[in-house]
Amino acid sequence: MILSTSPTRVGIYFFYDEHGIVDDYVVTFLSDMRKSLTRLVVVVNGTLTPEGRRTFEELGADPVIVRRNEGFDVWAYKTGIDLLGWDELATYDELIMMNFTIMGPVGSFAPMFAEMDTRDIDFWGITIHNGVAFDPWGKMPDGTVDVHIQSHFIAVRNRMLTSPEFRNYWDTLVPIETYEDSIAKHEALFTPRFAGFGFTWDYYVDTSDLIGEAYYPLFNMPFDLASRRLSPIFKRKSFFAGPDLYLDENSNRPARDLLDFLSTSDDYDVDLVWRHVIRSANHYDVAMALNLFAVLDSATPAPAPSLRVGALLGVGSLVELESRIPFLDSLPAGAKLVLVHPSDAPGLEDAASALAGTRWADATVIVIDPQSAPWSVLDHYSGELDDVELVVVVETAQRGIFPYTNGVASDRNSIDGVLGTQDYVSRLIELFERQPRLGLVVPPRSLHDVNYGDYGHEWGEDYEAVRALLQELGLTTPLEPGKSPIAAADGKFWVRSAVLASSTYARARELAASTNEITKATPFVVQSLGYFSSFAMPDFLASNFMANSTHMIRRSNQRFGSGVGDRFSAFEFRLQARQLGWADQYGFAPSRAYLYVDTGKGFHQGNAIPIEARPLLGSQGIEFRFDVPPRTKAIRFDPLDGLGCVCIGTEAVTETGQVVPLHPINGGRRGRIDVFDTPDPSYIGYSWPRRATQLIITMENMTVLRPPFSGEFRRSPWAAAWYKVRRALGRLG
Repeated sequence: MILSTSPTRVGIYFFYDEHGIVDDYVVTFLSDMRKSLTRLVVVVNGTLTPEGRRTFEELGADPVIVRRNEGFDVWAYKTGIDLLGWDELATYDELIMMNFTIMGPVGSFAPMFAEMDTRDIDFWGITIHNGVAFDPWGKMPDGTVDVHIQSHFIAVRNRMLTSPEFRNYWDTLVPIETYEDSIAKHEALFTPRFAGFGFTWDYYVDTSDLIGEAYYPLFNMPFDLASRRLSPIFKRKSFFAGPDLYLDENSNRPARDLLDFLSTSDDYDVDLVWRHVIRSANHYDVAMALNLFAVLDSATPAPAPSLRVGALLGVGSLVELESRIPFLDSLPAGAKLVLVHPSDAPGLEDAASALAGTRWADATVIVIDPQSAPWSVLDHYSGELDDVELVVVVETAQRGIFPYTNGVASDRNSIDGVLGTQDYVSRLIELFERQPRLGLVVPPRSLHDVNYGDYGHEWGEDYEAVRALLQELGLTTPLEPGKSPIAAADGKFWVRSAVLASSTYARARELAASTNEITKATPFVVQSLGYFSSFAMPDFLASNFMANSTHMIRRSNQRFGSGVGDRFSAFEFRLQARQLGWADQYGFAPSRAYLYVDTGKGFHQGNAIPIEARPLLGSQGIEFRFDVPPRTKAIRFDPLDGLGCVCIGTEAVTETGQVVPLHPINGGRRGRIDVFDTPDPSYIGYSWPRRATQLIITMENMTVLRPPFSGEFRRSPWAAAWYKVRRALGRLG
């Protein structure tokens, strides 16, 4: 314990940002942390803006070190330790190593330090990872990950700080070349290593009841930790990590639950979160992580909105105008209308007379030259609605869709998504009133007919053009070809008029070569101006959306799923294997499975036990049986020889039913799925029951992958996707 009423602490804060920008969440974190520190050292990997350096210096950082972006957090901490030197470190009661991946404090750090000062320990952390009974990276010494303090905050007290074991650890630190290295070679080993030396440890946020129940409480249960267990921190990545990291462990609600808690709490300014993710994150990731799909009541009377609104409407005929007027009546009293139509629009020679007798008799009408190609109202907008706060943009309906009913249905869905009913529109405007950082709202794209194929391919042929446009604008907003822009599929959306009035958007309109380009660039301009984008739809449209999506999911599972207990991640792997040609397309793939036994002299070809294996693509209920010789100490199981595979639900037992844990050596594990992107897939069982004589290995499903693996496979989209999943496994760190 620390008995001094004025303990001395030195903090090493590791920081990284792609553009070297220090956001205010860092200032809030360090301002409160600084109250408990004697000295603060900041180590930056990569780059740092002059404003960022000034921010750190104003927080009392001495010094601010900017180094090459290598070694991740581990070598940044070492850089700080080397700068301070062992003699100076020995003068402190405590060394704190912390980093930018956590946000806080929720409340203050003072209660945490007061509590931990009373505990008689040598090192401690704020949170723990609960460990896993396998090795996600194939780098752990015993094939498992122990319960350990997470490296985003580790405090080391003087007895351990001045020990030869601690000094030797940092003086002989191994190279850290990948994210996996930073976890497997540092974070996951630090706690068991120093506990093994006899140093005692503890953690502030008590999640001991969750050991064996959840891998990573801070990531998967942040609301529970913040609201009930009084965690002063939460992970910044919670707000943009996305469904891929959640859906095998929960329903992708943790980030939204945390955000809602912070929004109603007086203990943290949630705008710090918004400002950071708006600037730095891909907004598709943000929308998915935060479930930014507002479903709004369309029938219950709603209060009149306070924001002034206007409509920018494009039509191609009198019939289209007449069909739009009932929807325009969903706008609140006092709304303005700007109507744009070509001079050759059928029946619209005098649009003013068409509007006579309606509430839109005073509309601004813009007549443009005849248009032979698709056109956008935005091409002809000149600030007529700058005096309102919100604008609903309604492009002219698409033509030439067959059958005609499909085009009508798509248009109706999108117009309902922005102007469905008066009460819906009032509630949609209220979203903007409640959230000043909301800049753009679009309805989800339809699911029927060819719209279905747009999902996952939202960029179409426009990605490179939009990327070049944004580059020309000097914008650094993150975008990726595999992540959808939050753009209006049919040119109907709500946007703040400040966006339309901005010089950035005006320039974007000049540079865009097509309506598609400006539509898909719009959410990135919105982001650059400090706003986020969201989806919204009325409740009746959500009912239709759920009916269609439920039907499509069921049909896909009936055709391609493996049945009850199947996970989306397993389903996806199987489909990708087929699509990319890595699965054997000819049915059976003759091969042998081998069991290697270690009787005290290691594994070698001489002690391999072969068995014929003929796995069929998509086959289920595969079983391997081996007789195991006496004096066996450990086993290695190679399910295939010369082929890679995806194995689902692999289990091993002895003839008496005793479970034998198997861990993938050269593959990756995600839940119950093991992927071996190698022609030599292998499992290892580190201990074999002494009296057992038979091994039974079962798999729910095995999909065979074709070679070669070293070249073409590793360049394939599937490999890239899998490596991403494998890196994210358990989110250790």
